[in-house]
Amino acid sequence: MTQAAPNTQLTLGLPQKTLRVESRMEAREEAVRRVEYTSFPRVGTDTLTRVGFTRNVSPSGMALGVDEALPVGSLVRVIVQSVDGKPDFDAVARVAWGRESHDGAPGAPASWLGLVLVAGVRRGLARVPRSAATPLGRTA
Repeated sequence: MTQAAPNTQLTLGLPQKTLRVESRMEAREEAVRRVEYTSFPRVGTDTLTRVGFTRNVSPSGMALGVDEALPVGSLVRVIVQSVDGKPDFDAVARVAWGRESHDGAPGAPASWLGLVLVAGVRRGLARVPRSAATPLGRTA
C-alpha cells in the first residue's frame, strides 16, 4: 500500500512534489549478506553465477545490490550465505523492482534489485537424508 506524504515545501515556494511513502506489513532487517545468484531455470552450463550483497532482508524478500540489472519479472535462484560464509538459504525469487545506484563509491553496486521469494529452503530444516530418499518414479 502506498500513501501520499504531506507536502512540507509549500512555504518555501518550491515546486510541489508528492512524496510516496510505502507502508509494509512485515519488518525488514538491515543486514549485509553475500548472495550468489543466477537466472532460473538455468538452461545451460554457460549461465554465469554472479555475486551480490543484501541491503536488507525480510521474510518475503530482500534488496540486493548487483553489478548488472535484471529485468523486472525475471526469476533468479539465490543462495544467501550466513555470517560464517556457509549457505544459509537457497531460494527462487522474482525481481519486483530495479533501481540504479547513485552512490558512486568504489565497489558500490551499479543497481539495486527488490526480490520477492517464490520458493525456498532454509538449510538444516527438515532435510531428508539422501539414503532415505526414494528415487523419482519408484515406490518405497
